[in-house]
Amino acid sequence: MTWYPNSEPRHGSRGRKGDVGEKLVEEYFLHNSITYEHKTDYESQVHKKIDFNVGEITIDVKNNIFNSYHCVELEKKNRTPGWLFTSSADKIYAVDSKNKNIYSYSLGEMRKYINMLENRSSREKITKTGDLVIWVKVTEPFFTKLQ
Repeated sequence: MTWYPNSEPRHGSRGRKGDVGEKLVEEYFLHNSITYEHKTDYESQVHKKIDFNVGEITIDVKNNIFNSYHCVELEKKNRTPGWLFTSSADKIYAVDSKNKNIYSYSLGEMRKYINMLENRSSREKITKTGDLVIWVKVTEPFFTKLQ
């Protein structure tokens, strides 16, 4: 998410946190000489949930890894679909900004994984902001550690 001066009152600290993740991914691209396009327009950022293009691959960055677990948003607090189902990106770059780690996975693979989970409801949690999430270990085989 590109941070605009009026974003914090609307999106709070998570918008600023998202920018930290995007910056780390951008540094990764530059360090590894990967050609990319940073999508900062409203349509890409808000409606499509796309932060970068690398060739034909679209990427949504999520800065939400804690203790080797990635937080996947299933539903927002108003019970509309979370980013797992609304992002139009091909890949998610999941960032652990504390340890400067970046993991990549196919959004389709994560959707398949979540839909096939046994005892899924027992793993679902409501966050302090009221969103429904599930925590997924970054050691699952569909994750690739990039950095």
